[in-house]
Amino acid sequence: LLVGALLAVWWSSHRHVGAEVGRRTVRIAGSVALLLMLVLWAVARQGDRGWYQGGLLAYSFVTALVVLAAVQSDGPVHRVLSWRPLVALGVISYGAYLIHWPVFVWLDERTGLAPWPLFAARVTLTIGLAVVLSRVVELPVRRGSTVLVRRAAIVVPTAVATIVLLAVVVGGVDR
Repeated sequence: LLVGALLAVWWSSHRHVGAEVGRRTVRIAGSVALLLMLVLWAVARQGDRGWYQGGLLAYSFVTALVVLAAVQSDGPVHRVLSWRPLVALGVISYGAYLIHWPVFVWLDERTGLAPWPLFAARVTLTIGLAVVLSRVVELPVRRGSTVLVRRAAIVVPTAVATIVLLAVVVGGVDR
């Protein structure tokens, strides 16, 4: 968070600086940083000691570099991160962030699914619920709509009933 905040402070006072050499350096370094992120997502493990011995700090700088490259509209990182499915995920990202952990904990091996189909089910349910949260809660709040209270009177009991039903169905699967 601190690295991101420092980047925001720096960017707000230096964004008018547009030297082509600096922009080109950021585009190249940002592209390398994005590739490094993808590699780390594939090979690094949460329990790796390196994360706790400076790795998280280093990763935050890599992330800041990707963000800096992404705000350059003429760069490759901006083009990659402007891909419509990624933008759509960004729109629902807060809801996905909130709901993913309960979904991943609740929808577990008891389903009898192999690891990849289980992962696909978890991601599908997370994205589906995040879309519902975005449309039913986030958008009305952003727009200052009073319809939210009326919607909640319908959506909340329906969501609770759906979760209970799914818990009963999944809970019925033997371990």
